[in-house]
Amino acid sequence: MKNVYETSDLGVASALACLGYQIKALDRNSNDPRRVIFCFEIEQGLPEAIAAYWTGELKVSALHLLTHQKLLKQRIYSAQQ
Repeated sequence: MKNVYETSDLGVASALACLGYQIKALDRNSNDPRRVIFCFEIEQGLPEAIAAYWTGELKVSALHLLTHQKLLKQRIYSAQQ
């Protein structure tokens, strides 16, 4: 896939989901089937949001972050079955 940002980091994926970025796919890592790769289409502002996450400058609601993290975990575990 081109124009796609991929991460296996649940924190980054949850934060991006809080900001309204849509997960286009959940892929299993071929080297480690327990690891999931979250695929986001690269849109305006996405690279800046990722950079802000890693520098600690990204501001999102803690409640929204935990809600999105739970939803992503549900997607991961439902895809395993």
